[in-house]
Amino acid sequence: MKMFSLLNKEHISDRHITVLKFLFKVYYLLSGFKVGDFIRSRSVLKKIEVKSGEKVFDAGCGVGLYSLRIAYKGAYAVGGDLSPLFKYSLLFGDAKLTKRVDFIMMDLNYTPIKSESFEKILCVDVLEHIPNDRKVIAEFSRILKKNGEILIHVPNLKRYTRLKNSAKIKQMSLEKLYGHFRYGYTLDQLSTLLKENNIDICDYIYTFGFWAHVAGRISAKFKDSVIIFPFLFFLSIIDKSSKFNEYNGGILIRGKRN
Repeated sequence: MKMFSLLNKEHISDRHITVLKFLFKVYYLLSGFKVGDFIRSRSVLKKIEVKSGEKVFDAGCGVGLYSLRIAYKGAYAVGGDLSPLFKYSLLFGDAKLTKRVDFIMMDLNYTPIKSESFEKILCVDVLEHIPNDRKVIAEFSRILKKNGEILIHVPNLKRYTRLKNSAKIKQMSLEKLYGHFRYGYTLDQLSTLLKENNIDICDYIYTFGFWAHVAGRISAKFKDSVIIFPFLFFLSIIDKSSKFNEYNGGILIRGKRN
């Protein structure tokens, strides 16, 4: 497997790296506190169990922060994405950490990876952005080792069921702006997609309870302002005590390749 990064640290001084790390942190601060990202990552990181030395594929890795967290746990992470944003995470992590992380700029429909290469695959809020999701799941099954695990998070299609028509129309229009090809999945749809590709369902949870929904609406109203961070953080914490059901915002499912 040929790995590469878009960032060559040999041509950047230590001083420049320090400055870039600082600017990267400031960027996230000024971008606002994304309460949804925090709640989602908390659920995902709690669910994924990696062992030292395992190879984990972070599919649609984006900036690559999940890849760094996986490497922090002692595993070897490979992040794949069409966007080159992941190069910034190499600056964000320390040298020892980034030695256990590689990134590949790729199309998930045709991954340049040998069959049965990974013990685990992580895919967080990616499938809804992909036109041919069946092709991508087939690729996941191909590169996942026998008895390997896959953890997928997607928006829950049933979250629209309890919305009024005006709110539903508004939310669905936003989905298109986010680059979504579909509004989400039901548990049955996602389970079927996995089973068709030799992946058995181990367990699942619904994410984003009542207080997460409230926090999301407040965050959107204040345009993700960092000023309301303490209040949103409080709501995200008490959301753990919410009653989760099939109408919550997301689905986190864990499967095993047979």
